[in-house]
This record gives sequence, structure tokens and C-alpha cells, in this order.
Amino acid sequence: MVILLLYLIFNAPSVTLVITFQSLCTIFDGLVFATIFALLHKIFSKNNIGLAIGVINLGGMTGAFLAPMVMGYLIETFNGSYTSAFIYLILCAVLTIIAAVGLNMKKGLSVSTIQW
Repeated sequence: MVILLLYLIFNAPSVTLVITFQSLCTIFDGLVFATIFALLHKIFSKNNIGLAIGVINLGGMTGAFLAPMVMGYLIETFNGSYTSAFIYLILCAVLTIIAAVGLNMKKGLSVSTIQW
């Protein structure tokens, strides 16, 4: 859904629609955020949950740090065109979906037995 909303933001004919699509994108992003952190409680034991949340948060913060720089570079490289920046955001979302599909949620193969 976020991918679709990013595409709609890019092609929105008015500022009103940009704000509407961006608001919806933020709502769905919040749902994904809540799901990820709830899922960690099912995968990791209570002894390792703090470390797991820290690692996930580090990944998110690293992405939040790098994405604006990458997008600025892409916009500058493509002579002020925001097309490349939106393609970058959509590709990042697709890669996230691929990573999420790759998660193995079978109980017998849980990573909660890993000793950190």
C-alpha cells in the first residue's frame, strides 16, 4: 500500500492530493512500524528482546540518515528531477517487502534460541 501511495504522491495533480496521499502513507507506515515491533516479541525471548529492538531501530535510523542524502544526490545528478528520488523510495519499499517475505515464522525454527 505504501508503494502505491508513493506512486500516487509522485503523480498527484494537486497539492491537496499530495497531502492526502502523504497522510495515508504515514498512517500505513505507522501500522508497519507497530507490526514489526510486535512481531519481535513473538520471535525473540524476553531476554533478547531489547537487543533485537535495538538492532531493528539501528537499521531504521541508518536508513533515515542515509535516505535524504541519497535522494539529494539523485535529484542533483538528474538535474533537479524528483523522479529518481521517488523511484529510489519505491525500490526501498520493494526490497523491504522481499525481506519481510523471506522471514521464516515457523515455530520450530525460531531465532529465540540464539545465544547473544
